[in-house]
Amino acid sequence: MPKMSRFFSYLPLIVYLFASFKCNEEDDPLVYEMDDRVVDFTTQGKWLIMFYAPWCGHCKKLEPVFEEIGKYYKGKMMNIAKVDATRFVKAANHFDIKGYPTIKFIYGKTNVNFFGERRKGDLIEFIKKADAPRVSRILHQLDFENTKHELQLFFVLVIKKEHMNSTIKNEFFSLAEKHFLDAYFYFALPEHVVKTAKVNDSPRVGVIKDNELELWDSSKSTMEEFVKLEQFPTFCEVTMTNFYNLVDTKKTLLILLINLDDHSKLHQTRKIRQILKIYAKTQKEAYHDEFVFGYSENHDLISGIAIWSLSTPCLFILNTTSFTYNLVNFLDVNSQVKDFSVDKILDDFRNKRLENYGGKSIFRTIRRPLWEIYRAIIEMFLEAPIISLFIFGLPFGVISIVFYFLCCMDSNDQPENEEVHDSDKEDEHQYYLDEASKLHEQIKAKEFKNLVDGEHKMIKIPTTSKKDQ
Repeated sequence: MPKMSRFFSYLPLIVYLFASFKCNEEDDPLVYEMDDRVVDFTTQGKWLIMFYAPWCGHCKKLEPVFEEIGKYYKGKMMNIAKVDATRFVKAANHFDIKGYPTIKFIYGKTNVNFFGERRKGDLIEFIKKADAPRVSRILHQLDFENTKHELQLFFVLVIKKEHMNSTIKNEFFSLAEKHFLDAYFYFALPEHVVKTAKVNDSPRVGVIKDNELELWDSSKSTMEEFVKLEQFPTFCEVTMTNFYNLVDTKKTLLILLINLDDHSKLHQTRKIRQILKIYAKTQKEAYHDEFVFGYSENHDLISGIAIWSLSTPCLFILNTTSFTYNLVNFLDVNSQVKDFSVDKILDDFRNKRLENYGGKSIFRTIRRPLWEIYRAIIEMFLEAPIISLFIFGLPFGVISIVFYFLCCMDSNDQPENEEVHDSDKEDEHQYYLDEASKLHEQIKAKEFKNLVDGEHKMIKIPTTSKKDQ
């Protein structure tokens, strides 16, 4: 009984401490707002930091994504923070910030910039790759199977213990250090991968893709070329993150451009994507050396290549050597999917029966900056319409007023010197009228005088001399 009474006496204190703990946990921000002291804080722990500017539209779009990242890593050994680089110049200079937003993963001496799509999944994938060992070790067969299930695609060095000092192993580790953001790299013993494939030679380099092990053939390519060619899934999403790596393959890219926000075509879009995905996986051996299949929701990326806005869904076929492209539309006038064959599309492309667009002409070189200006203006109006109206409206307003006064001025508003000029004309006109009137009066007077003189000559007045009188 005394023990129970003692427990109840401590109960308010326990409740208070528990409530304080919960309150502190809830008050803890998901994303820390940091200042110049971030330079010192980042010497300890793992950090994902966004350097932003308050006026930057892209930064504002990224804020809710960063909040989601903060929720995902809440309670984990990862600090999510943001820094106003326009205010805290010391931190911006220390981390060599050149543009906004700049996203960095910092852990000890590791300082990696993020260049991918600013989406939650892409950022989490970036953190995993940046934080992971450059080459991870497969511990046993079950570990290998679990890794296959989790990652879907990764490169693996199958090597026996006695070959750990081989040049192939050193080259593999060196490539992993160079391409760690492009793919995952592992090494395993031959008995660890036996359930997937039997590897008799050691060491061998391969890639796990579609649950199969594809081994590198040193007679066809270098190890680095193999990594560059095989780092993409069979039907990959084309983003800003991997686009330039896809171009480096020198293969023809078949990109299905889709818009999942267009619900009127959502069913048709999914049907077309499924057809292409199945073809890409089942016919890989037939096209693997020539084509790469993928899809993209990034309209800015694809339209930027075409320098034009494209309708969806459509197949964008890009020749990565000449940068010419072809378009294949899948919908008829009623927005229904037309019957099509992927084999026929590839055959038409090989035999140049598809209309070519693009290339590297002078016209496109001139057109590209104009397109970029157009996109920038549209983006400005979408993100900050009031500021954009002020920026573009003010000069146009001034020019309009100037043209109005120059070209549309009313006659009553003419300058004074022009009024004086008109009065001079009126005076001159009146002068000539007066002179004409005087001349007319003189002519009339002269005619009257001549008339009087003529009558005087005709009337003879008789006169008498003094003698006659």
